[in-house]
Amino acid sequence: MRPLPIRTRLAVWYCAVLATTVVAFSVFALVEMRNTIGGSVDAELRDRLGGFRKLLLEQPPGDSPRGLAAALAEHTGGNDLIRMADRNGAWVYRSPAVDSLEAQLPPVGNVAQPTTIVTIRAGGLPMRILTTTLALQGTAYRVQIGENTGPYESTTARFAQVMLAWIPGLLIVAVTGGFWLSRRALLPVDRITRAARQISVRNLSQRLEVPQTRDELQRLSETLNAMLDRIEEAFQRIERFTADASHELKTPLAVMRTMAELPLRHPGSDGEYREALSGIVRELERTSRLVDDLLCVARGDSGSNALKKARIDLIGVLRAAATQVESMASTQRLSFKREICDGSIWVDGDRDALQRLFVILLDNAVKYTPPPGDVTLKAATRDGLACVDVLDTGIGIDDADVPHIFERFYRADKARSRDAQGAGLGLAIARWIALAHGGTLAVESVRGRGSVFTVRLPAIS
Repeated sequence: MRPLPIRTRLAVWYCAVLATTVVAFSVFALVEMRNTIGGSVDAELRDRLGGFRKLLLEQPPGDSPRGLAAALAEHTGGNDLIRMADRNGAWVYRSPAVDSLEAQLPPVGNVAQPTTIVTIRAGGLPMRILTTTLALQGTAYRVQIGENTGPYESTTARFAQVMLAWIPGLLIVAVTGGFWLSRRALLPVDRITRAARQISVRNLSQRLEVPQTRDELQRLSETLNAMLDRIEEAFQRIERFTADASHELKTPLAVMRTMAELPLRHPGSDGEYREALSGIVRELERTSRLVDDLLCVARGDSGSNALKKARIDLIGVLRAAATQVESMASTQRLSFKREICDGSIWVDGDRDALQRLFVILLDNAVKYTPPPGDVTLKAATRDGLACVDVLDTGIGIDDADVPHIFERFYRADKARSRDAQGAGLGLAIARWIALAHGGTLAVESVRGRGSVFTVRLPAIS
């Protein structure tokens, strides 16, 4: 079954809530009205009883029951329902209205019984009957007073009829208004939807209009624009990555093809063949490293290159990385120094990934430090962080290049790009590894005086 549109669901829910509220209010009002009228009738009966009692107390002492009856007859109307009996059940007084209803009235009982108020139907009319004991001049009488509640019930019934007549009409108006309101309320969403549909790969720079309403629609537009910013940035990064990767792979492939074609076109000696094959192998090794770096970057972007983290000693990782690069520093007549603290520095990380991070930093320091120069590896803990610094006295980095050196395929001037082995991915991979471990990688450099790369990783006890 196809789900209903949002505007229809909003209207239905609005109508359901309104209908429930109106019906509940009507029932509550009807019940409250009945209770209020019933309370008013009971209060009226008690007031009348008090008036009769006051009237009878004003009679002379020792007055006979006949005198009491005469006083009651004088002060009651023909439609008043009242009767009074003595302790023996003999009638002292009965109003004319009692005669036609006596058979349907409740018994007055004896003087020992408590006061009661009941509702009956007598003569086809609803009646509210108060029965109680009244003490006059040392004698107890049983008194019964009635009130016709027909007019009150008619009023209540009329109120109920009005509610029943108006509620359906009110709900029809509410449904119509609900559909109109929901449609009007969702018009800005429709405009946002139409504008979003027009945005494609060809116009990713286009953005949604943001209404300055300080409500959910403004937040929705701002959120969608922020998402489009991220999509555009990712798309541009993919385009740059594809173009740079194609360029970097094209060069070694062309070199290998040239090296392979030359001996085929101009046959030579075994030494020349060996030299050509050696060149091809070197280019293959370089291409293999480039492909490995590209795969690492791509897996890092997709999140599929999950790190295998464990509790490891960072000092051991640093020593392994230093050993791997130290021989190259010696070959280039550089002084390689280790200033590593005693003991252990424990971190939660991937040993191979962290070793690759520090090898990249040390390898760059060695490559871009002309002899005689110094490369120093420092490690210590400060403020709960494992701090590793790689210092060199090399050629340094221009201020204009510092913000970009961690970008993929970015290489500064020709001096820093003199090594044909580099593709501009090393520092991008290093920064990704640091971030993936919850750390940071920063650089400070002065052109002609050297650079300092600083890694900060969360240390654990």
